[in-house]
Amino acid sequence: MKRRSNTVNEKTTAALRKPSRTINSRLRALRTFFAYCISKGITASHPVQNIVNLKVRHEVGATFSRQQLQRLLDTPKTDTFSGLRDLAVMTTFAHTGIRLKEVFSIRTFYSLVSIMRRLGGARFSIN
Repeated sequence: MKRRSNTVNEKTTAALRKPSRTINSRLRALRTFFAYCISKGITASHPVQNIVNLKVRHEVGATFSRQQLQRLLDTPKTDTFSGLRDLAVMTTFAHTGIRLKEVFSIRTFYSLVSIMRRLGGARFSIN
């Protein structure tokens, strides 16, 4: 039978291997717990108050190479309405990083009106 050692040093090194998000969520829980204890008069000190959260590393997912992106943008047939629409959406994705839901929530009429106003177009009323 394999004996498990529970020394403080081994637990500390195991905790250091945890992802930053796990450690930060545990720190949040401890802060909330000690704030509760202080509000109820159970303790007067807040031992985790001065501990700062770890930096969370944001990883960028896989991206397209220039050749892959060009092949993708060359795919839609630009002689049809749906092909032009698809090309416009894909170009918007490629240049802005906007999500699909955000692309389709753009209100084209109001965008056109605001563009006309910025360009100093004729005054008109919207009914």
